[in-house]
Amino acid sequence: GSAHMTTHGWWAWFNRMIFSEVPPGAYGRLMNMLLTPSGGGSGTFQPGNPQLLDLPMQVAATWTTPAYALPGKTLSVPLPAGPYLVPSMAGTSDPVSALTAVIGPDSRRHSVSTYFGEVDWHSTLTLPAGYAPTYLPPETRLRNAAGSFTYTVQDTDGTVSASYQLKLDHIVYTPAQYPALRALMLADLRAQRAPLVFHHI
Repeated sequence: GSAHMTTHGWWAWFNRMIFSEVPPGAYGRLMNMLLTPSGGGSGTFQPGNPQLLDLPMQVAATWTTPAYALPGKTLSVPLPAGPYLVPSMAGTSDPVSALTAVIGPDSRRHSVSTYFGEVDWHSTLTLPAGYAPTYLPPETRLRNAAGSFTYTVQDTDGTVSASYQLKLDHIVYTPAQYPALRALMLADLRAQRAPLVFHHI
């Protein structure tokens, strides 16, 4: 697979911190560690300059995960959305549970703080030969008072392309603004949990 991510705000700071502390010679080991929960694999990163603080942080990655899914008559794989360059890469080891915690109850009595910024994430997966899509998640586009979320997945002759964009407009959301934030996070959560299903032709 391959991916390219552009981050703004808190997410850009987080990625700058990672790549300012990890030497280029250790990128392969970092990738291997991040791929371990998905069955192991290899790959590397091509980050932008973490010292350029006035620009969005760009990070590209390429990887292979032979044991990510076992080919059979049907192939079902998750494709995590969100600021994750590869399966399981995130600031937390369990991003779906973390997102669920952010969503929380239907309403709030107090303000909610979250990570301000924007993530643009594009990923390409190459499937084993002879597979066609049975089910791909529907396109999601949501814009409200909290921000915006877009997620699309397409298959072209065995190559799956996913595009994800999440933009949060505020750092602190009041109880009155919370329903809009919750709707945005629910859309993100549904995208992360939606499987991609393929069948062998």
